[in-house]
Amino acid sequence: MFGCRTIGACGEPDIAIIVLDTIFRISTVSLVRDIPKSKGFDIRDELLRFFDRHYSSNRMCLCIVGKLGVHALEEMVLNLPLHKIRNKNVEAKIYKEHFWGPDELSRRVDIVPILDQHILQIHFAVDDFSPFWKSGPGNHLIHLICQKTKGSLKKVNQR
Repeated sequence: MFGCRTIGACGEPDIAIIVLDTIFRISTVSLVRDIPKSKGFDIRDELLRFFDRHYSSNRMCLCIVGKLGVHALEEMVLNLPLHKIRNKNVEAKIYKEHFWGPDELSRRVDIVPILDQHILQIHFAVDDFSPFWKSGPGNHLIHLICQKTKGSLKKVNQR
């Protein structure tokens, strides 16, 4: 049901690699196990409860991409045990208010990096795009941010 396990310790005893359905995240063992456990909080049980509440076939889509022909891909999908995923008729949560309030917005955080990586993450509070999914409004926003023309955010950031 849930593929979460600690698979190793990157050479350091306090570093854990957590696998969530082939997505790797790195954290400290104390952060994901020891600190929550000391407060009577079991991460595994909470994750299982989360999946029990929100894991439902009516909220899922399937996209198959492959070199095989359409009929071979269709046959492959028909043999998958997708019928085992229960339909709990879970409604998608629509948030009327933004997650970030005045205290969280327009904040600058300066940090000293551990690794030599140059990554900029910018988070925008935007309204729910899901009613307009066919036109891909998120793609329009990404296109505006990622264009490489003079004066664009990407061009300025590449300097």
